[in-house]
Amino acid sequence: MIHTQKQIWKIANNRITQQFYVKFSSATKTEYSVGSIPKKSSSLILFRKDGKKKGPFDYDIFFFKRHSKGSFSDMYAFPGGQLEQQDTEVEQNKECNKFLYCAIRETFEEIGLFFPKNSINENIVKEAVNQFKLRGLRIDDFKSLTKIIPTELSEDKFQTFIRLITVPQIKLRYDCIFYLHQVQKNNMLNWFQYFKTGQKESIQDDENIILNEDEGVKYEWMNPLECIDKYYKKQLLLAPPQFIILNILSSFLKYEDLQNFLRSHENSPKIDAMDQDPYSFPYLIGLQNTLKVNPDLAKEYPFTATVGGDYKYHLDKICAIEQDQQLKKELFDKISNLKVNENSRSRIYFKNPQKLFDFEYETDFNFNQYSPLTHMKGYNQIKKLIKTHIKNQ
Repeated sequence: MIHTQKQIWKIANNRITQQFYVKFSSATKTEYSVGSIPKKSSSLILFRKDGKKKGPFDYDIFFFKRHSKGSFSDMYAFPGGQLEQQDTEVEQNKECNKFLYCAIRETFEEIGLFFPKNSINENIVKEAVNQFKLRGLRIDDFKSLTKIIPTELSEDKFQTFIRLITVPQIKLRYDCIFYLHQVQKNNMLNWFQYFKTGQKESIQDDENIILNEDEGVKYEWMNPLECIDKYYKKQLLLAPPQFIILNILSSFLKYEDLQNFLRSHENSPKIDAMDQDPYSFPYLIGLQNTLKVNPDLAKEYPFTATVGGDYKYHLDKICAIEQDQQLKKELFDKISNLKVNENSRSRIYFKNPQKLFDFEYETDFNFNQYSPLTHMKGYNQIKKLIKTHIKNQ
């Protein structure tokens, strides 16, 4: 059977609904609502300043559409994946944080972009290709390539941005750290492209990307609002974490503005865990009935999502059903010691939790100013920005 684009979007959206739907009934038994231990993972958000620069943004972001099979099927995503044994070994050898290494490795394996530690020339890359062919190595063998061409692993080059954890009520869960990296001609190697063509100009080509055929089907460089606009037009699918990140990034028209925001935290007072590092803080959403959070908005927005930092965040209930003991301890240690009061809010109000961000929602963030979530905007704000910066260009 051949499906139209509209039918494909509906089928995929139904899968999202099934994945993220949560029963809010207090009668729901705990044993039926608790999901699995979240899979540790990481992802790399690639920025490019010398691309098409559509609209007021001075950068584009790399997205690729995943296959219709597997996790996050048919969705547009950033490169990334689950931690593997080699990532843990690298951390044990004190070479690199395992989450960062995973993000760099997964990016290479999925889209073939490699970030060398030192400057390279064609002779070095040509020798690497010859060794791969001589030894019969897979083209996406990251570990073997790093032995020939050392990879950049500095956290100064790959910045931690946000850590998002799937709610406990979902069966398939992820504990994912998202990193930022600016792609520049002098810090990249398009390995898949050069391996295929052998052409010198393909070494630093960030436009013609060859995707691993087991991972994705197409790719595109877009700015945050451009991608959200296509999401609302049902031209592509986004999982909630990706939407949240793009929503936040839409506040930064200039890449340098984003960098200034990240740097502003460095000299801030370090009172609690979120002050110490708001970018790796475990943001695990708690879903509640708005009647218990803000009765005045319950009729308009029946459901509320809160994160640590909100004085209504139900930490005890989260910890009671969380199966990951290490994560449970981290959540309790970090969130229970946050300096919050009745003015501390970090929440999203939903009309319909089954549709999440593609339906009207509102945000209310009034807590740690260095948390990326403070830049998250409501439905009407995003729509207004799209109209101003995308539809009028």
